[in-house]
Amino acid sequence: MTNAPEGGAFPRVRLIAGAGSFISDAAGGQAERGRGKSEQEPASNRSSENLKAPASYRALTLRAATSNETRRFSPPRRFGIKGMTATALKEAPVQANSPHHVETVLWVKHWTDRLFSFAITRPDTFRFRSGEFVMIGLPGETKPILRAYSIASPSFAEELEFLSIKVQDGPLTSKLQHIQPGDKVLLGKKPTGTLVIDALKPGKRLFLFGTGTGLAPFLSVARDPEAFSKFEQVIVGHGVREVAELAYRDLFTREIFEDPLVGEEAQKQLVYYPTVTREPFQNQGRFTDLIASGKLFADLGFDQTKFDPENDRVMLCGSMAFIKDMAAVCEAQGLVEGSNAEPGDFVLERAFVG
Repeated sequence: MTNAPEGGAFPRVRLIAGAGSFISDAAGGQAERGRGKSEQEPASNRSSENLKAPASYRALTLRAATSNETRRFSPPRRFGIKGMTATALKEAPVQANSPHHVETVLWVKHWTDRLFSFAITRPDTFRFRSGEFVMIGLPGETKPILRAYSIASPSFAEELEFLSIKVQDGPLTSKLQHIQPGDKVLLGKKPTGTLVIDALKPGKRLFLFGTGTGLAPFLSVARDPEAFSKFEQVIVGHGVREVAELAYRDLFTREIFEDPLVGEEAQKQLVYYPTVTREPFQNQGRFTDLIASGKLFADLGFDQTKFDPENDRVMLCGSMAFIKDMAAVCEAQGLVEGSNAEPGDFVLERAFVG
């Protein structure tokens, strides 16, 4: 992804009304979680260990389906490193049989006092599908504290990007929020998850609904060419409490259209649907309410008042309360939950929902 020049002309994205919440009020506040999930170890879903890695992460080659032209691209450019707090993290040796890689922090971006992103180096042997999650922790502890984090970068990227909340007394994020370039981070060796295109049946429209840091897996999916090749439209819905928490708003309203890999497709097929619940904003309300009322579909310009099981596919990520409520709405409108073993109409991370 490349940033366009200051004052340059950019293709316009459709900004549509929507609904949602950063961390659902019903969840009773922010718990310590990587992206709105519980802290339990993930259940074993389909592993990515056997997926074939790209020949090179630094420069990949894509052959256009409509011509014989071959175009090369580099992974998206990193955010600038600004507003970081300095805390040196002690590097700890990891044995060869350790379940973790020890990787280096490349950059950190603080969105608000409760939200930040960071990227780490990617091991050559680390393979994953866009939308999967992995365990993240910090070295220097006798027994490292690990949490599940969705990988925000697409599967071909040479860096591994993550989006995290900050919990001041959280066992992990109270320390993780202070990382800076050069520090070390533990990375699990077995990414997994169900928020992947493989777990969905074929369809025409792909709805990606995330609240708060639940946007993370969809940053991966929405930057993967597979999403645009398998669906006619990709709708990214991001619900937050405050306008400042609309992290990656610039990505979906400008930067993605300059992406050398998916830019052209995104201009034609991507719809961005941001919403805020606790501040005045052009789009307000919760996804559950707008879907149930049919307003979401009207805002999108669709000639329907609910999900169409034949054409609509949905991914959900956020707090446990949000996922449960949205799953109930999906099922009430005729959608069937899918999995890696049996693809369906909508998916969520069942391992984190009680």
